[in-house]
Amino acid sequence: GYEAADREKSIRDQRWIIEHATLIRTDQMERFARLGVLVAAQFQPYRGRPGPDEAVPMREMLDRGLIVSSGSDWPGSTNNPFVPFYFYVTRKTEDGRVRGAAQKITREEALRVATINNAYMTWDEKIKGSIEPDKLADFLILSDDILTVPEEQIRSIRPLATYVGARKVFSLEGGGF
Repeated sequence: GYEAADREKSIRDQRWIIEHATLIRTDQMERFARLGVLVAAQFQPYRGRPGPDEAVPMREMLDRGLIVSSGSDWPGSTNNPFVPFYFYVTRKTEDGRVRGAAQKITREEALRVATINNAYMTWDEKIKGSIEPDKLADFLILSDDILTVPEEQIRSIRPLATYVGARKVFSLEGGGF
């Protein structure tokens, strides 16, 4: 369907998105990359969902130049953003089993996928997704450094404070902010 639409009028640079690309194949990645289609990944394998260990092939998608975002809207899934981050970095499920170790990505890549890439997908990269001059001052103060904390502690990271437009809108009681 994407290729048919592209034949009518180019979809490149229109930021068309493939959603729930959990079981995306290599040939599909190549076709999406050629068309400039973005990928909204989901991390269902964390909960031991059926499917191959290579489900949500983050490493391969990034290596093929696809712009990938993270998140989950899976029923019964967690709303803790550090859980998909943990899965993409470790490829460990809830029960500690590694699924698709070759698909691990770095913490820096996982952070980009969750911030800058998410903003890009909604055409908001000029105002959010990174901390830079002239962008919204939305940020979190975390309990630990997500780039250096031991892997097994990533899921335990908690926001101590949340700022939106440079205004504190949340502060964990006793969190110090």
